Amino acid sequence: GSATFNVKLSSQPRANVLLRMESTDITEGTRPNPITLGATNWSKGVNVSIKGLNDFIDDGDQNYQITFAPAESNDLSYRGRVAESVALINQDDDTAGLLVTPASGLIVNEAGIKTVTVKLTSQPLSNVTISTFVVEGEEDARVKVNPVAPLIFTPANWNAAKVITIEGIQDDFVEGLEPFSFAVETESEDPNYSGLS
Repeated sequence: GSATFNVKLSSQPRANVLLRMESTDITEGTRPNPITLGATNWSKGVNVSIKGLNDFIDDGDQNYQITFAPAESNDLSYRGRVAESVALINQDDDTAGLLVTPASGLIVNEAGIKTVTVKLTSQPLSNVTISTFVVEGEEDARVKVNPVAPLIFTPANWNAAKVITIEGIQDDFVEGLEPFSFAVETESEDPNYSGLS
């Protein structure tokens, strides 16, 4: 997104006034281009637009400022004057979570194989280890889940879905549909991704 503020002078200058600006956090908001205020626009001012920069990390809303360098002008009344900083907030649009597809309604035949994908919904700050397991009923397991080894998402590959294979176990009994469920759980040093299931 973007935000706009207006910069103007409190009196007509005798010479053009050049204002340069900086962003205190260029990972959250862009650095504006310099602006010039003079005899024709000093009271109307110049609109300055700031573009919020997107990341994929669930890091909450981030405060930053646009600061002004000392004004450059041949008008000694304005030369060296520094405008007050403008406070901005880059609103976060990311939420840490797991996306498992499909999450329900999965039917696996005996000796059949179905796949489920797992992915993260935002970029983690450290590796995320995902363990998978079948939630058993009172009877023996009806399926097995692969891979048995944990899945690992890193800050570099977080948005690439990983595949879990669910295989129906063949037996020689006529039993009809037998419900089962499986779960995924996370471990991570990133608190947003610690203990999700």
